Amino acid sequence: MSDNLKTRLGGLAFLVGGAVMGWMFIVMPYRAALAGAPEVSYSTKAFLLVPACLVFGVVMLTIGTRYAYRNAEKKQLTPLGWALFALIIVLTGLSWWWLESRFAALGYS
Repeated sequence: MSDNLKTRLGGLAFLVGGAVMGWMFIVMPYRAALAGAPEVSYSTKAFLLVPACLVFGVVMLTIGTRYAYRNAEKKQLTPLGWALFALIIVLTGLSWWWLESRFAALGYS
């Protein structure tokens, strides 16, 4: 099996993992809040893990090994890696803000 195919399959695994974690740790608590559950809890770790899995999953699945996001010899990120990191941070903040605002609108603090 080629490295490119392994990378793309890894991207698929990241996408599936991110979707499962997103469903379990973000969507399910939100649905419970919409249903009027007396108490709702969620994991704050999901807000970093889900966007990271989804972003890296999409990138690994679509571009494979064509572009490097890191320089393994120097142990540094490339410009693509920094852009992905910035995207993950933005998505983390937006998803946290969205869910917090939705919970506040539903009367949860």
